[in-house]
Amino acid sequence: MKIVILSDNYAKAMTLKNMLIKEPSFQVLCCSDNSKEGLESIRNYHPDVIIYAPCIKYDEGINIIQELKSMNYSCKVILMMENTLPAAVNLALNFSADYVMFYPLDSYAVISYVKELINTNSTEVSTHDDNIEITFAIQKTLNLLGISQHLSGYKYLVQAVKLCCDNPEMLNYKTKFLYPELGKINNINVANIERCMRNAIQKAWDNQGKENFLSIINPVFNKSTKRPTCSAVIEAVTAYVNEHTRKQSYFI
Repeated sequence: MKIVILSDNYAKAMTLKNMLIKEPSFQVLCCSDNSKEGLESIRNYHPDVIIYAPCIKYDEGINIIQELKSMNYSCKVILMMENTLPAAVNLALNFSADYVMFYPLDSYAVISYVKELINTNSTEVSTHDDNIEITFAIQKTLNLLGISQHLSGYKYLVQAVKLCCDNPEMLNYKTKFLYPELGKINNINVANIERCMRNAIQKAWDNQGKENFLSIINPVFNKSTKRPTCSAVIEAVTAYVNEHTRKQSYFI
């Protein structure tokens, strides 16, 4: 898999490169903090994946992403962002990137998400295009809410929303059916599942605040000043993902 990394910060670009080269199937062809050099490498190498990591100048980032898309290559663009504040979130949504990830990252997270984005035959992702899109839409929404990918609760929330997207009746029977099903899938008791999801939501709520949740799923949280419950987040993200995937606004 051919990868080009473009970042405003060379140190961060090299950090990403060092993470990715741990995977034998990945070939990092260019790692640059120079947009002109990076775009030229893309034209020359036709990579499978472009990772763009703007650090400060988000307005310049928009222009670069638009130029990448204008090349009409069948590659995937991953946008790496420094924070999940509402201004950055809105820009991320307008970038039309295939996937958005937030710092801090670890090697496993970077490698696994790049693989999932490209390899539709992965055993961890359904081979049906609609299911792949829904899974990425869920992950993207949770990322934009500031829910950390490194917490177990993130994984359980992805699974919970996916189950509810597949079977809306689950939304009405979370305690009776949804949470026990998550327990079976992960071989863990329901109390631990709920605690991990609650912890992930609490950390995002404390770090980003109500405004960040409002910018993504306003209809559910616009009258609340308290941390949303696991049930509320699952319902809101399910509704948000269903609406946006129907409108096809998550993907190119």
